[in-house]
Amino acid sequence: MSIKNEAEDRAAQIIHTMRRLATRTVLFHQAAAQSLGLFPTDLKSADLLNELGPLTAGELSEKTGLSSGAVTALIDRLVKAGYAKREKKTQRTNEESSLSH
Repeated sequence: MSIKNEAEDRAAQIIHTMRRLATRTVLFHQAAAQSLGLFPTDLKSADLLNELGPLTAGELSEKTGLSSGAVTALIDRLVKAGYAKREKKTQRTNEESSLSH
């Protein structure tokens, strides 16, 4: 077998292994979320809040790619489950709500 063929075979093995890992990671996230009574997107969003700190609904929408309506429902679920809380930040010129873990 030539060096080129060996390299191609090795690359194919690595790609196959990465795909298996990606699939198992998705299944793990689904199981972890389910065990907490959440959807996978809820768990990932709670993780974002934990990592980044308080975010507005708009920021969470931007980071997750979810619509504003989907983020509102997600926030409601996280708050109801006790994984996040709403905070109001009032300034003279604007008022925004943020979500923290």
